[in-house]
Amino acid sequence: MQPPSRPFAGLHIPTAEGVTLERFLRCAKVVLSERDGGSAKASVTHGAVASERLMVKVEIQKIPGEGAHVSFQMGRRRGHKSPDPETMARILADIVLRASTLVEVSAVEWLQPSIKLAPQEFQNSMRYVSPKRGINIQQHEMEGQSAEVDEVEENLARLFRETDLGDADAGETSGTHSESWASTGGKESPDTSKKSLMKRAFRRIRKS
Repeated sequence: MQPPSRPFAGLHIPTAEGVTLERFLRCAKVVLSERDGGSAKASVTHGAVASERLMVKVEIQKIPGEGAHVSFQMGRRRGHKSPDPETMARILADIVLRASTLVEVSAVEWLQPSIKLAPQEFQNSMRYVSPKRGINIQQHEMEGQSAEVDEVEENLARLFRETDLGDADAGETSGTHSESWASTGGKESPDTSKKSLMKRAFRRIRKS
């Protein structure tokens, strides 16, 4: 299957215990730092990680009595030469494989929500992914506290403003933070404006 230009992946997790946004942001940050520039930045507020050429949106949905769902949506930064779709898919696969070491996973959605693979089936199909995925994620996870990802909010807001938002639909809702981002004529508060920019930047990914 030809990878889309904005790859998507999701994890079905049978129990919500230990499923936190910070854990999966750090996981994505480790991979993007290794594979795209060496200095990825993460934001709890935006629920995203940005590297030299790429951004990954992380969303968590907890379902009472059914566990949790974690999604990863990858997009390109505007104005930077981006990897080809296959390379982007390999980077995303590395994120998924690493994330799978943090929690029990019952199924993996790959490239689109309708394609669901058993964890072992996914691992077998991704043998071409870089062996760097074997690095101890728990070690990376413990290197910083959750406040560390909050310290880069301003940098991420600047990065997200560089993203092409031309065809975004301002009225769409997103994930577990389902909010309406209707146009306010530029009168949004600074914090709300940053979140709106991020939401619109990644809304294009879902349409791929």
